[in-house]
Amino acid sequence: MPHRPHRLRLPRTRLRLVALERAPGRYDLVRSGLDVVRFRRHQTPGRADLARPKPTPPVISASLERALRACIEAHEGQLRKAADPAPYAVHPLHMALLLARFGACEAVVEAALLHDTVEDSADWTAERLAAEFGDKVAAIVAELTEDKSLSWTERKELGIEHVEHMSADAVLVKGADKLHNLSSLAAELQTAADPQEVWADFKGGREATLAMSQALVEALAPRLPKNLAQELQEAFARVSKLA
Repeated sequence: MPHRPHRLRLPRTRLRLVALERAPGRYDLVRSGLDVVRFRRHQTPGRADLARPKPTPPVISASLERALRACIEAHEGQLRKAADPAPYAVHPLHMALLLARFGACEAVVEAALLHDTVEDSADWTAERLAAEFGDKVAAIVAELTEDKSLSWTERKELGIEHVEHMSADAVLVKGADKLHNLSSLAAELQTAADPQEVWADFKGGREATLAMSQALVEALAPRLPKNLAQELQEAFARVSKLA
């Protein structure tokens, strides 16, 4: 029987690579493809990682939640001026949302929630605010607190004069305050059968309220972020048109 030469048997994987090497460039493609696979496997989390969800931070901080609670408690039973009055706390809540939308820091958002607490609640003082929410929040609220022993006209005139000397944080809160008040007033005037019924709820009446509002908007606008100033001016324009 003739002798047959022994044939070397290569593993299947080696045979495949040898065959691919004969085709120019194909082995390079396979090799680079394997490298990509290795890279992707390295980046993919293992089953243990997928089984353990990462802890997520709270939606709001503990301090901001305390400010929300304090706002609601301080204004309990108080209502907004409107044909269909809402709880007063709706106003500072709107302010806080506005300021968050414009990227204000947490202390400014908290000050918005608490801006009327010292004025409207005997339970809150500047000292208590500082103790519970820090000096920065208390200082902003102090800049915005009106002296209720003065007449309406005196308070509004002082508020307009004070804008020039306010801190930037207090100006932000004041701007949000006026924007929400004007937006609410425009909505009331839009649906009122008689606009005079709406103005009857305002101590200054139609003419004085419009004049004070215009002066305040003009004082605030140069010190506010452009977008907030624009919204404030547009809100006043709507009120003037509906008045």
